[in-house]
Amino acid sequence: MSISQEEFAHRADVHRSFVARLELGQTQPSLAVLFRLADALSADIAELTASIARRAKTEKKTSPAQHEVG
Repeated sequence: MSISQEEFAHRADVHRSFVARLELGQTQPSLAVLFRLADALSADIAELTASIARRAKTEKKTSPAQHEVG
């Protein structure tokens, strides 16, 4: 799917700047908004959340280990 942030925001009934912050990882959607985002993408919410979970696990495995400094 190739749509602008503006169009995606309109379809999900959120502000374009919210979509931009999501893309940058600066904010997280509420559960209600997550459902609207999935609907705007014509995506199944279960598949979308499974994809997010897989990506998070992959990123966790490939990121450098974080150690507490004390």
